[in-house]
Amino acid sequence: MLLTWVTGALIRGSRAARGWLALGALVAVLLSATVAAAYTPPPIAGHVNDTSGQLAFSDRTQLDSKLARFRQQKGDQVAVLVVPSLGDEPIEDVAHATFNSWKLGEAGKDNGVLLVIAIADRRMRIETGRGVGDRLTDLQSNEILRERVGPRMKQNDLRGAIDAGTDGIIAALGGDPVAARPGAVTRRNPPVAVQKPASPIQIGLGILVGILVLILFLRNPSGVIGFLLGSLFS
Repeated sequence: MLLTWVTGALIRGSRAARGWLALGALVAVLLSATVAAAYTPPPIAGHVNDTSGQLAFSDRTQLDSKLARFRQQKGDQVAVLVVPSLGDEPIEDVAHATFNSWKLGEAGKDNGVLLVIAIADRRMRIETGRGVGDRLTDLQSNEILRERVGPRMKQNDLRGAIDAGTDGIIAALGGDPVAARPGAVTRRNPPVAVQKPASPIQIGLGILVGILVLILFLRNPSGVIGFLLGSLFS
């Protein structure tokens, strides 16, 4: 009787163990499926990346040149990602995954910034590296999105939204948005007026006038002195 009970317990235990193993396998499959379905960022292609196809080539080129110029001036890297839709992904996950995948900023400095715009969802986000967090805070990022990017997106002005948003980012990072624009001329000191030396003719005339004045003075000193005093006090 005891042997029968022990045997049944072992069988029931093995069945329970198999059940737990099956459940664990199911959870592992679900987790792997979730990881596989996570957002995959597109490969980076310059500073401005538009997967929606709504940005004109000339506009993308100008914006890219502005951000490239700023990177040369300050070292900070600002990039833009435009997507047609987020799908089921939170924009925070999209921005974070893209920022890490693109490895924005200089090595060891983590001084990159990413502006993400989802057109259909009308969602925007600025992702920053730790190296710029003291210059571009979350409060400033939200202000840039609210006052610069958002109003232009409501007008379906994608280029204007990117331009204004990146201008705000550049200004917050201590750069000059105007100087970063393509074709901007660096300010120079005004030219200093250089006095040209007197020509030989001018020197000769000066000597001649001096001789004439000396002759007149020798002939009539009082008359010359009176003439000069009259000219001064007339």
